[in-house]
Amino acid sequence: MIHYLLQTIAFQLLFLLVYDVFLKKETFFNINRLYLIITPILSFLIPFIRVEKVQQFVPEQYMISIPPVLLGENAEVNAASEAGITFDWAWILYIGAIISLSFLIYRLYSIWKLKRQSETTRFPGYNRVVVKNEDLAFSFFKNIFLGQRTFKNEHDHIIQHELIHIKQRHSYDLLFFELLRVVCWFNPMIYIYQKRIAELHEFIADSVMTKSVTKHQYCEHLLQEAFQTQNISFVNQFFNHSLIKKRITMLQKSKSKGIFKLKYLMLVPLLALMLFYTSCQEVSAATPIDSFFVNENDRELVQKLKEIRQEILDGKETFETMALFYSMDPGSKGNGGYYEVTKDAPFVKEFLDVCYNLKKGEISEPFKTGFGWHIVRVEEINGDTRGVRHILLMSDKQKQTLDNRLQEERKVSQEEWVTEFKEGYDDQETEIPFAKLEKAPVYPGCENAEDQKKCFSQSVTKMVSTEFNIKLAEGLGLEGRQRISAIFKIDKKGNIIDMKVDAPHPRLKEETERVLSKLPKMEAGEHKGKKVKVVYSLPIVFQVSK
Repeated sequence: MIHYLLQTIAFQLLFLLVYDVFLKKETFFNINRLYLIITPILSFLIPFIRVEKVQQFVPEQYMISIPPVLLGENAEVNAASEAGITFDWAWILYIGAIISLSFLIYRLYSIWKLKRQSETTRFPGYNRVVVKNEDLAFSFFKNIFLGQRTFKNEHDHIIQHELIHIKQRHSYDLLFFELLRVVCWFNPMIYIYQKRIAELHEFIADSVMTKSVTKHQYCEHLLQEAFQTQNISFVNQFFNHSLIKKRITMLQKSKSKGIFKLKYLMLVPLLALMLFYTSCQEVSAATPIDSFFVNENDRELVQKLKEIRQEILDGKETFETMALFYSMDPGSKGNGGYYEVTKDAPFVKEFLDVCYNLKKGEISEPFKTGFGWHIVRVEEINGDTRGVRHILLMSDKQKQTLDNRLQEERKVSQEEWVTEFKEGYDDQETEIPFAKLEKAPVYPGCENAEDQKKCFSQSVTKMVSTEFNIKLAEGLGLEGRQRISAIFKIDKKGNIIDMKVDAPHPRLKEETERVLSKLPKMEAGEHKGKKVKVVYSLPIVFQVSK
């Protein structure tokens, strides 16, 4: 998220630099107006544009991870630690936006109140609002506000000037930037954009006015007297002390030659550079990830990988064990996530980039490919070959996307597809990938639950929390937070089979196997009308009191 915001600010800065250096002094006012409105919008969109790449698919997931079971008196503390609860910086953005919106509403209310307390006269195309005891002149949509003392003086030229703002709908531009300021209150570029567009509005109105009066006469009007102005950023003020000099300078300029419009072609290489940068970001896999920049769906995956990485770095677990229990790459189940890769290996470019940018023994930060989030460690380097271990975590959406892509890659008919799985069903040792599973196993009592998968996880968690003898760990010489990783299968009859437990002590392993063996018989999972075998992983975490 922050990376996206920084990109947006950087792009807006580049657009403003081009405007200030090359375009601002030209008299192509309407083109410049379009430029100032479109470029901030482009800055928000460009980071989402990527050059499409053909990516290699990753085999489907064969194991479903149940959320960790947290045991002991400090379960709530452990839960916070396990979930990686950190301060959510997004709240600062929300609070800032609410405050900015409050100021905007207050300023709108101030204008409404000013109009209500003043004398309003309707004319074709506009309303003249005379404000008592004031020296001011500005317009807001179809309302032209004149201070009473301004009104007593010659004010026809002011009315004509403000009518240009009304006819060209300049208030919409200012209100547009005011709304951007609400959303992007932290972005200084938006404030500069708004200042530039307000300045340009005056240039436009002045240029139209000088078609009916001489430039000399009009400049005299500007310099006749200094008026007070309302401190409101989204109104078109006739007299603004900081703008008068610039307006007079622009009035004296000759009309820009048409050939100077070629300056706008500078946008082409500038946009190309921005698109090149954002496309490269897609493959910049070795960049550390700040979870604040990650969307809500991926944030849990990134946090989980960070926890796994830290456990390995702290020496609490081996990479091989963590890959066995957590990686959603089925190839990792039998080899602890180990692969030998070369630069021409059938892996996605992002994955290879990371592998060839790490030194031996280094573990990458979480990085994303089209198939999910990974961490990678280089085990050995042999010439151009890298021996690496990796752990892959995927969201449900990514699993489905990969599943769809797999079907396209195979280009087989529906009949061949069904036949393939039918053969798999007849093999007692074959587990169906969860991404393809039509109906997951059902825990007793969850038959009518709205979300049966969630009910399953909650029921297993409750049962393990109730049955597990946590006091057993206190006499085993263990201290601090302990993690037990378990894998079990639910077979075609709904029975719990093939339990594999990795625990810091044999007694804890036995206790985990005892508890899992007490899980009730389930309603088996199904695929295309046939019962299938499904694999689950279950982490158990608890704190041993000293």
